[in-house]
Amino acid sequence: MVGWDASGCPYVYDVNHHGVQCKTKSKRCDGFVNGSSRYKVYEYFNDCNIEDQNSNELLVSVTRTLLYASLFDRKSGGDICVFKVNKKEVILAYQRPVLEALCAHYDALASYLRKSLFFLFHTERYQYTHEHDVYVDKIFGEIFPEDYVENVVLKKGKEYTVRLVHFNKPVDELYEQLRIENLERDVSPHLEAQMEQVGLKQYKKDTILFGMPTQMLVAGLISVLRV
Repeated sequence: MVGWDASGCPYVYDVNHHGVQCKTKSKRCDGFVNGSSRYKVYEYFNDCNIEDQNSNELLVSVTRTLLYASLFDRKSGGDICVFKVNKKEVILAYQRPVLEALCAHYDALASYLRKSLFFLFHTERYQYTHEHDVYVDKIFGEIFPEDYVENVVLKKGKEYTVRLVHFNKPVDELYEQLRIENLERDVSPHLEAQMEQVGLKQYKKDTILFGMPTQMLVAGLISVLRV
C-alpha cells in the first residue's frame, strides 16, 4: 500500500496481521519505487546519476527509466505508462507502446543495447504462451551457451512477436556469425537491408528474422510490421 504521512511525504507501507509498517522512504526525493522491475529502475537511476529536476525533466527521466526496465526485465513490456499521483487524483502523464517509446528516446538508451539483438518469431506459428517462452529461453541457451543471458518480449504483433535477446558481450561478432551462416537466405522484403533471416535447427529451419537494434530498425518494426 502507498500513502502520505502527516508532513506530506509519500511512503510504501506493508500491511499485515502485525499492523502497518513503513517500508520505504526516499532519501533523495519525495518518491519511491516498488514492483517486479524496481531493481532495474534503481539500476538506471544510479547509472545515470539523476539529480533533482523540474517536472518536465523528471517526466522524461521516469519515462526512460521505465523504458529501460521494460527492455531488460522479462516481467515488463507492453506499454510505458507514467502517472502523476496526488492525494486526491491520478493523472496519466505519458503512455506509449515500448517500441514507440524506444524510438522516441533511442539516443538515451542506445548504449545499453550494444549487447542485444532483435529476433522476430511468426506470431501465428509460435503463439506467445508460457510454454513457448520457456522453450525459446532453452533454445537460445543451447545455441549460445556461453553468451546468452535472457530474452524479453517487447510486443506481440499481428505478424511477428518481437523479442529483444540479451547477451553478455557486444553482439557485433555474434551478428556477423549468424549472418554468414545464413547467407543463402534472402533478406526479408519487408525490412530490406535492416534485418537478416536465420533458420534455427530447433525450429526445423523456419525463417526467423534477426537484426541489430538500430533506431532505423525500431522505426521499421513500428510502421512495417504493424506492431
